[in-house]
Amino acid sequence: MPAIVCPLRGGGGRVINQPYSVSAGQTLTITVAGQSGYPAGYNYYGPDGGSSSISGGTGGTVTAAGGGGGRGRVSGGPGANTGYNGGGGSYDYGTGNVGVGGFWGGNACGGSACGGGAGANGPGNNCVSSTPGTGGNGLASTINGVRYGGGGGAGNYPGSNTAAGADGGGTGGGSGTHGTDATANRGAGGGGGPSSGNNPNCGRGSSGIVIIGYGNT
Repeated sequence: MPAIVCPLRGGGGRVINQPYSVSAGQTLTITVAGQSGYPAGYNYYGPDGGSSSISGGTGGTVTAAGGGGGRGRVSGGPGANTGYNGGGGSYDYGTGNVGVGGFWGGNACGGSACGGGAGANGPGNNCVSSTPGTGGNGLASTINGVRYGGGGGAGNYPGSNTAAGADGGGTGGGSGTHGTDATANRGAGGGGGPSSGNNPNCGRGSSGIVIIGYGNT
C-alpha cells in the first residue's frame, strides 16, 4: 500500500510529514493554492499563503494553511507563526506570541527593531538592540530533505538594518525598504514591514506544497 507524505504548512505553522494510506482504485484530489493578494510593497499587512490539501484516500483529508503574512505598525501584532508578525511586525508589540506550530515569535525592542516570525521547527529570534530578529527554522521534508515553513524576518524602523527569513521566509524591511514576499510553495512567512506609520510595506506568506513519495506501510 503506498504511503503519501505531505509537507504542507509553515512560516509560522507546521510542516506535515505523515503516512497517508490509499487503496487500489481510489482517486486522490490534491490542491495547492496560489499566492494571494498583491506583491510586497503594496500591502499594509501581508496576506497569508493559501491552504494546501490532499483527499480521496483512506486517510481522509489532510489540510494545512500557508505561511503567515508579515505585519507592520498599522496592522501590527506580536511575533508569532500565524500571520501576526509572521515575519516581524510592529515594535509596538514587544512580546512574542505562540502560534499553532508551538513555537514563539521573537520579542521586539522598544522603539525600533522587531522580533522574527516563528518557523515550523523553531522560534523566531529576538531583536538585539537595533538589529531585528531573523525568522525561525523550517522543517525538512522526509522525502526530499528541503526545509519548508521558515519564519519571516522582522522589520526595523527607524534604521536600515534588515533581518533575513529562514528556509523560504521573506526579508524584513527597514527605512526606505519593505518586507519581501516568502518564496513560493515553501509555506513560509512574509517579511515584516518597517512599521513606519501607514506605509504599505509587508510581504506575503507563501502557499504550501504537496510532495508524494511511494513506499510500503
